[in-house]
Amino acid sequence: MNGPLLLALLTAAAGLAVAWPLAFAPPSPLGRGLEDDAPVARWEGERARLIAAMRDNDLALAECRLDARAHETTAARLAVEAERVLGRLRAARGQFAPAAEARAGPGPGRLATLLVLALTLAAGFGAERVARWQDIDLTGSPHADGSVPLDGSATGAGAAVPPAAGLPAGSPLAADDAVAPDIGAMVERLEARVAAGDAGPGEIKMLLRSYDSLGRMADARRVLEDALARFPDDPDFQIGWLRAVITLPAAGDPARALPVAERLIAAMPDLLEARWYRSLLLAALGRREDALAELMWIAPRLPAGSPAHAAVTGRIEELSRPPG
Repeated sequence: MNGPLLLALLTAAAGLAVAWPLAFAPPSPLGRGLEDDAPVARWEGERARLIAAMRDNDLALAECRLDARAHETTAARLAVEAERVLGRLRAARGQFAPAAEARAGPGPGRLATLLVLALTLAAGFGAERVARWQDIDLTGSPHADGSVPLDGSATGAGAAVPPAAGLPAGSPLAADDAVAPDIGAMVERLEARVAAGDAGPGEIKMLLRSYDSLGRMADARRVLEDALARFPDDPDFQIGWLRAVITLPAAGDPARALPVAERLIAAMPDLLEARWYRSLLLAALGRREDALAELMWIAPRLPAGSPAHAAVTGRIEELSRPPG
């Protein structure tokens, strides 16, 4: 069964299920409802209440929860209430005729109902067609004709796409690789903006991700130091600089890095990576007890058997041994 036929059958079934009770099935009587305020219903409720009260009064006397005098007083009061209800019942004798069942009011005609259903289906199909206009075409690349240049240096549909880096303009591979981004050129542009001080945090982080992909950790450390000086409260720069300090240590790093780690932990107390770096920096400064306390805080918060848990427990055992 193909798609259009299945769609037509489902549409017909849904339309029939909706149209049948509206246009062809006669409406059923609505009845009195749960909140029936007819005199008969009110009398039945009063009678049930009085009978229950009399039964409870007699039961309380039998269980010795009431004395005989209190029982007689309550019985007399209930008898008075019963007489009062009976008097109201006699006064409203004419209202006790059987109440006519409420019926549904006249609904729209069959033709009007079918017309509304047809208009609803037409509106649904029209909305589906209009929604198709917003679909994204994934069959081609907007960079193929240069309308959306990769390097941002050209604008317009007629802009030429530069050949791939390292290939002459007439090379057969240049046309196929013309849409590939030049990573080296992008990194150079980012480096120039960062060096000039015009780059924002987003561009600096993009350059750092490029350095990470290229394995240029030494260059990333220099950029992180400048970024941390410009944006001292940015947690991404703080954790990145701590990672670089631990990976590429230099003289004087523990004393300079410890305040950064403590400032980051004060802002994000549950960041386990920052606490791990703090423990390493404390150990490097000779503060074994503080480093051990930090590691003891981290250990129960790591999954048992994970590499991080093994590293922390190993470090705890190492610091727990006597020096030397």
